[in-house]
Amino acid sequence: TGIVTGTIGLLACVGGAMFTVSILRAVDEFENPATNQTVITSCDRSADKIIARGTLTNTSASTSTFMVRVFFVRPGTDNAQRQANVVINDVAPGQNETFEASSDVGTLDLECIVGAVRGPLPYGLDPGT
Repeated sequence: TGIVTGTIGLLACVGGAMFTVSILRAVDEFENPATNQTVITSCDRSADKIIARGTLTNTSASTSTFMVRVFFVRPGTDNAQRQANVVINDVAPGQNETFEASSDVGTLDLECIVGAVRGPLPYGLDPGT
């Protein structure tokens, strides 16, 4: 039984190490996206909703997926009152992609800014950064 439990323990260690490496790679890809140029091109209100439109250009040498976090802020600040995320998949090098993000804001007077651009969500989960 010692050989069996030792083998199971060794396999569990190897599996855990492989899983850890996989998680670290996914988080690194999220935190360090491909180089890009992202701008908000318009920020409009429609009743109680604010709508941000923008473009993202992949300036890297490889096809990449991006997650753009749009902040809806008080005028003249970067203090996010609301936010919205937009995932843009498989952007080829040099390619421009448009995006749109919206949020219900009631009567708040807000502006739109790019809060962050990240890589693909690790395993589809948003770590909230």
